[in-house]
Amino acid sequence: MRLELRATTADDLYAVSRLEQPEPIARWLAGTGIAWHRAVLADPAQEHRLVEHDGRVAGFLVLRDGPRRSLELRRLVVRAELHGRGVGRALIRATLARAGERGLRRIVLDVAEPNVRARELYCAMGFVELELPSPFVAFEVLDGFRVMSRTVSGRRPRAR
Repeated sequence: MRLELRATTADDLYAVSRLEQPEPIARWLAGTGIAWHRAVLADPAQEHRLVEHDGRVAGFLVLRDGPRRSLELRRLVVRAELHGRGVGRALIRATLARAGERGLRRIVLDVAEPNVRARELYCAMGFVELELPSPFVAFEVLDGFRVMSRTVSGRRPRAR
């Protein structure tokens, strides 16, 4: 599968926001919609990237600077019919590469407990669950969510 990763533009926001609408995805996200994505694009501390397949948006990710040379993976969404085809893995590899380019040491994310598919993907990509509080977590962790982390170098962090 040939995937093209690029910066998200304002023209992409309708397609991006549509990926968040199906259940249970919408239930797992604290904020959705075009206005949420516009705010991300306007924030210099955040990065919004999308991946295309055959000229259509296949998925996207949102990154934000975190504490202690970390990068928060705020959001990773893949078009439902492309689940299991390597799009999520490609987005995680792009996140690791981006963090490495910037000299960051760790990627941190939160994931809804019932989102078993995503949790399994993150584990397969070297993420481990963190105990809270953690010096790498600068965001509010909602009930029913787990925080996971991975070092950028490929070494697996120790769970606390």
